[in-house]
Amino acid sequence: MAQTVYVLGAGASHGDTLRISDEKKWKKACKKDRNTEVDHTIATNPPLITSFFDANYLWWTYPERIEKLFPEMINYIRRRWGIKGVFGTGDWLHVNLEDIFTSAAIDVEFNPPGTNAHAESQLLLNQIKRHVSFILGRCTIYRYGKYSRALVNALDESDTIINFNYDLLIDQEVISRTGIYQYHNFANVVLDKPFQNTVQFRALRDKHTGSGLYLKMHGSLNWTTCTNNSCPRSTSIEIGDVLESLLSRNSPTGRPPRCETCRSEVSTVLIPPLLNKPVMHSSIFRNIWSNALYALSQAKKIIIIGYSFPPTDFYTEWLFRSARINADTQVQVVNPLNNPSHPNQREQERFNRMMPSLFPHGYDAQLTAFNQMQFNS
Repeated sequence: MAQTVYVLGAGASHGDTLRISDEKKWKKACKKDRNTEVDHTIATNPPLITSFFDANYLWWTYPERIEKLFPEMINYIRRRWGIKGVFGTGDWLHVNLEDIFTSAAIDVEFNPPGTNAHAESQLLLNQIKRHVSFILGRCTIYRYGKYSRALVNALDESDTIINFNYDLLIDQEVISRTGIYQYHNFANVVLDKPFQNTVQFRALRDKHTGSGLYLKMHGSLNWTTCTNNSCPRSTSIEIGDVLESLLSRNSPTGRPPRCETCRSEVSTVLIPPLLNKPVMHSSIFRNIWSNALYALSQAKKIIIIGYSFPPTDFYTEWLFRSARINADTQVQVVNPLNNPSHPNQREQERFNRMMPSLFPHGYDAQLTAFNQMQFNS
């Protein structure tokens, strides 16, 4: 039985306290983009869904460079949303990534396969994914989250993490920590292969018997799959090294990595935040969601950090309602919307209406931020 299930939304990464793990390498990585030394005080956390086109989150580069790297994406947003101002300012501050992803995904479905329009739509969708990967990668490279690290250090082998984020703040802690049990168990149970097939990790598998898993519900910056549908690796996921993923796989320039079997390009596995998520079309993601459902239904305690259950995320709402969480399960919700003085009163009212219906047996709403939490190692 799962002991504690941690559920992490964008607010967890956005609200964590990020620190530089290697200042020399961090400065070098930032200078590569900007050709000048960057002051660490301007570095931002990963953005929320409405800030991926905000110049404040492009502190490591210049907005003009993003326009040159991803011109089809920028022109698409300008044309479809009627935005005329300078990229990264004005109306760009209100562009919702979910809206952009959904529109591009509908284009892919609407345009018949084999047509130029279909190919262009797919290239646009891939470019949006690369932009997201680039933003998240540069916000977290050579940095770690103080509270992400504390959470991982407090894990029991039967605790499960359900992570809705693409970034690797939790991943790098789980992987670097001695025993990386949750990630290993995920690979063994869901992917049906060892995370690392070495004597050390086979011994780890034999040593632990807990049911804890690390489940990334929408994919991850360090997951890749082959783009060649005829290749056996096109139906599997490869888990890459965290630093390598941040440095190279999610760089906007350079040659994409190649499949070890057929030498075709591999792509980063990210499920866009769509109204109609394709999670049930993939056996791997079907298994991820199924294991998340089971973990929630068996948990003794559920801690939800930085996830606000947006009204368009029907799949996650379904997940929690279907779990039929036990009456004696402790539920803690850590969210800024718990604050009665939250500036967005309309959003707060929606949130306050939804929470009691999801957790009819009650929940703890005392904390408003990740950095208010205390963990016992």
